[in-house]
Amino acid sequence: MKTAAAIQLSFESVTTGSLLERVMMYQNSAVVSRLMNKLHLDEYDAILLFEDTKRFLYLCGIKVKGDPSIAPPEGVDSGWHEFLMFTEDYQQFCESYFGRFIHHRPRRPEDPAGDGSIMRDSRALALATFGQLSLNWQIFKNGELADCNNKCNPSTNCQDKKCQEQ
Repeated sequence: MKTAAAIQLSFESVTTGSLLERVMMYQNSAVVSRLMNKLHLDEYDAILLFEDTKRFLYLCGIKVKGDPSIAPPEGVDSGWHEFLMFTEDYQQFCESYFGRFIHHRPRRPEDPAGDGSIMRDSRALALATFGQLSLNWQIFKNGELADCNNKCNPSTNCQDKKCQEQ
């Protein structure tokens, strides 16, 4: 199994190319408006959350067979949920930039208990890929900021079914 550091090496060539820049140029004012209304964010924070959501989806979109699963922190996950509500826009975004649909797979009751390592590794990968991260990338446990050097239990898992099946 690859570690976050090993994944970073395979991601380096992609992050220096134009895919990340194109993903980050994507705009959707309807999603930003929904973030403002549903999550009670001001415009600045809604735009920032949408930017972070696109960053996370970029990480999902460039995953290849054999890469570890990644999971968003709560803040980014809430932005992803709202983007998903615009199903046609979300589908077009995924297919246009990544050539496939990125499924959102929440943790299921039958899933084995997590130790938080997937989310911690995902955050570390995001930090290595994008540099400084906003507060949307903070990890919480039981409603409190988690010490990511200790174990925390993620609530969701970014599991691209296509990557799992390959």
